[in-house]
Amino acid sequence: MLGISKAKEFKCNVENVRNVLVLSFIDNGAKSLLERFSYEEGYSIEDDILYDPHKYMRLTKEGEINTFSTIYEFENNEYLINFTNFPTYLIKNQECLLNSADTCLIVISSTEENVIEKYTELIQSVIRNKIKPILIINKLDMLIRIYEDDEIEQLVRRIAYIMAKVNDIIEKERGSDDWNIEVEKGNVIFGSATHGWGFNREVSEKTGIEFKEIQQTVKNSIYTNLDEKIPISKAIFECIIANSPVTSKSLTYRLPIICKNEIGTDMAESMIDADPEGPLIVMFFGEKHSEIFPKSIYCRIFSGTLKKGDEIHLMNSLETIKVMHTFIYDGPHQFACDEIPAGKMGSIMTDKDVLLGELYFL
Repeated sequence: MLGISKAKEFKCNVENVRNVLVLSFIDNGAKSLLERFSYEEGYSIEDDILYDPHKYMRLTKEGEINTFSTIYEFENNEYLINFTNFPTYLIKNQECLLNSADTCLIVISSTEENVIEKYTELIQSVIRNKIKPILIINKLDMLIRIYEDDEIEQLVRRIAYIMAKVNDIIEKERGSDDWNIEVEKGNVIFGSATHGWGFNREVSEKTGIEFKEIQQTVKNSIYTNLDEKIPISKAIFECIIANSPVTSKSLTYRLPIICKNEIGTDMAESMIDADPEGPLIVMFFGEKHSEIFPKSIYCRIFSGTLKKGDEIHLMNSLETIKVMHTFIYDGPHQFACDEIPAGKMGSIMTDKDVLLGELYFL
């Protein structure tokens, strides 16, 4: 990661933007992941700039939609990665929240019983909405401590069971195995979100670290230096860059899902290209309440550039909504800005309520 204030200043080809949904039940690890990202960016509760490594981050609130934006440098390119968590209680606005992303991190605890049964309906929704999955098998440290050294086969069977069940759901909904979770594809990550370490096939090959070393390190101490050797953020970010489709690809097959009404060819092409100079097309997918900003509305800009002062409207509607303030995300925090270009996630304040999940136009 490249540090604070980079995300809000980031300008690049939209091919280097990734929009990701983080799906997890309570205590399975999504909240810990976002807090780990915040910690590594240098954010703390009291101060937006300095951090205290001895404080555990509490920047996210349980049961709320939270976002996190970061810049990650990989192979001489900078990537903007926007994360949005998916509160699992959320039923009413589930569909529009799904439309905020092109990829979904499915975070599953390796130790929880009957965990797949809880996830089945939500994973079905993700695949039905043609959002590409990446699996994170979390709390591997706890699973390692459950089994003795000579019970490694039972541990492997537990992990294989989770992966097989997830793939059963994917194949049934998708009708093929092209999006299956496989170690060889690198689209499954194992680790501990709380302690900040994780790995997939690529990380193991690059670092040379073996499972036996991880097993012994975790057995010997709860607090390890694995987060320095194999940071989970690095594994996740590079996995997203490698496996997450860019907007220009994902919208070629997701456009009929996102657009409930017929739109013109020019608008459709502009959405697929995420053209900041094209006609404005924006979707709102959630709300955030805080002491500083009583009510801000999360948005994804599919085309054009949303500016402070714009008056937007639903298709075939004469009623307009005025954009009073626009915000961009940097880490877990929102900062006032003058405009939000296509490809970026942000939030706004308006003079009237908006309909979540609907497309708005200038």
